[in-house]
Amino acid sequence: MKIYHLYHSGVALETDDCLMVFDYYQDSPEGGVREKTAGVISAKDFSNKEQAYVFVSHSHGDHFNPVIFSWQEENPEIQYILSSDVSGGKGENYHYLDEDQKIDLPEISIRTLGSTDRGVSFLVEYEGKKI
Repeated sequence: MKIYHLYHSGVALETDDCLMVFDYYQDSPEGGVREKTAGVISAKDFSNKEQAYVFVSHSHGDHFNPVIFSWQEENPEIQYILSSDVSGGKGENYHYLDEDQKIDLPEISIRTLGSTDRGVSFLVEYEGKKI
């Protein structure tokens, strides 16, 4: 598993088949390099992933960038796991959660916990690992 820091509280976790992105917000990379190692995700990063999950803990601008919703144009299988205070898309791949909820999706289990800010925090179980 590779882990990338994506500015502020943003993180991406990547395996050969899966990409998880948490609290993405900064879409303008330093030095103009648009890749994970520079802290920036693009739709092409999801193109070859069988599992794709995008998490947003709350709606503040330093934890949420609406550009995340355009990523499903590259991979319509992306699952969005969003705090209930986030405004976004609708459909079967959008999951709006409050504190102390649990959702099981294929290959992944997600539990929401409280936060020191608005929204939620996430406990994720994937391939026997807790994140």
